[in-house]
Amino acid sequence: MIFNEFRRMHSELIEHYQYIEHNLEGLYASICKAPFLIGLREVDKDNISALIRKIDAIQAERQLVILSEEEINRLNAVRDRRNFWCHNCYVTLHLDLAPKGLVDQETAQMLMNDYYEAEEVRQLLFDRKLLGLSLG
Repeated sequence: MIFNEFRRMHSELIEHYQYIEHNLEGLYASICKAPFLIGLREVDKDNISALIRKIDAIQAERQLVILSEEEINRLNAVRDRRNFWCHNCYVTLHLDLAPKGLVDQETAQMLMNDYYEAEEVRQLLFDRKLLGLSLG
């Protein structure tokens, strides 16, 4: 993969992660006991870990299943990958040393896998946010 392609895909991956966080905030606001806008304000500074915990706690308290245990685990894995791509990838992967502007196949594949996973989770959370809103 050419380095510029890597940077474009990396940027789009970060976009997916931002929408995942946004959809988690909306999901929380749609199922918490507070009115939606107040619920959004309650979590506007929370990180993804806190959002996942709060949503899971509300589900247990209200006996809802908006996100299954498997999906909660998937979100935690996505969070870990997000942290890597947002905070460590350039340094850890030594991308500044990439020969002739190329990114090695293993790194490119890792990026693509995480990109498609984030894309799926983004859509899942959007759909679950709508489900939460429909429950009133």
